[in-house]
Amino acid sequence: QMEDIFDIQDEISLAIVEALKVKLLGAEKAAVLKRYTENTEAYEFYLKGRFHFGKATDEGFTKAIAYFEQSVAMEPNYVLALAGLAEVWLNLWFWGYFSPEESLPKTQAACARILEADPTLAESHIGPAQLKFYYERDFAGAVQEFKQAIALNPNYADARGEYGLILSVLRRTAEAEAEAKRALELDPLSLLSRYRAGWIYWALRDSARTLECSRKLIELEPNFFGGYQLAGVELWTLGKYEQALAQIQIAAAFGELRDLCFLGCLYGITGEPEKAREVLEQLQDSSQTRNVQAVYSAMIYASLGEMDRAFEWYETSYEQREAMLVYLKHTAPLIPGLSADPRLADLLRRIGLPE
Repeated sequence: QMEDIFDIQDEISLAIVEALKVKLLGAEKAAVLKRYTENTEAYEFYLKGRFHFGKATDEGFTKAIAYFEQSVAMEPNYVLALAGLAEVWLNLWFWGYFSPEESLPKTQAACARILEADPTLAESHIGPAQLKFYYERDFAGAVQEFKQAIALNPNYADARGEYGLILSVLRRTAEAEAEAKRALELDPLSLLSRYRAGWIYWALRDSARTLECSRKLIELEPNFFGGYQLAGVELWTLGKYEQALAQIQIAAAFGELRDLCFLGCLYGITGEPEKAREVLEQLQDSSQTRNVQAVYSAMIYASLGEMDRAFEWYETSYEQREAMLVYLKHTAPLIPGLSADPRLADLLRRIGLPE
């Protein structure tokens, strides 16, 4: 019964401790048995929020907000639900579902609130770490926040996976690989853990493990865009454009704008400019109801060889501090001719990415 859930969790925790022959001092025992709420209904809403957040879709994030908000309404200082809200609002900005004007103030407010409520909770540091990395471009500050989260809870798979992603962007390859491996060990059935690991391996140019993550994702959940997206981008990187197109077309059918962008790029690269321009029109149409990141148009124009137009959009993306722009060093080589343009080096320097 849900009303017994916390007592049952405590019993299991203590049974494990006893079986491992571990002696806990007073403070250690209190940490093992710490409860962040006594309200079972608030806890259930929080769990449902986490479940939908893990789907990493527009609908999933929207449902997650509703559940987290219900949890906070019942328990205003329930820090786990507050941390969930911070993460989901940040992801809505990251993926471009909501405009920065709507999602960023809510992200910033939630981050401030959770750090004030309980800075000793690992989850309290994830939202602030991502905000520092993707929006403030405070890369060193983000690393410190992630280190603190992992120090507080070394077994937090989401922290490991997200930390691995930013380490791969910062070219700290050995550390990124270690975090990807640990995240998968801790939560092998998580779609997000597997998805993050796939992108980390792609950034490290480990083709075999990228494709393995893709295969596992499709096996775990064929209705998740991530597996097809990873396979498509890896095949694209290998120059297998027709195979890449087939995978990205499946991914794009799920409605993710990033996959629509990838589709437009592949059309431009493979000599189908009319189809690439149709994708640009679709993105323009989508901007009437959704926030469409400027970096998507930039990439498609670059794939068409229209570098002046591309850099106009890249400048807009830079001015708007779009999250996806921090991956520019990794994505630029996908588009023939882009890396050779001297404007790219200047843009990367201003973003602050390492050489």
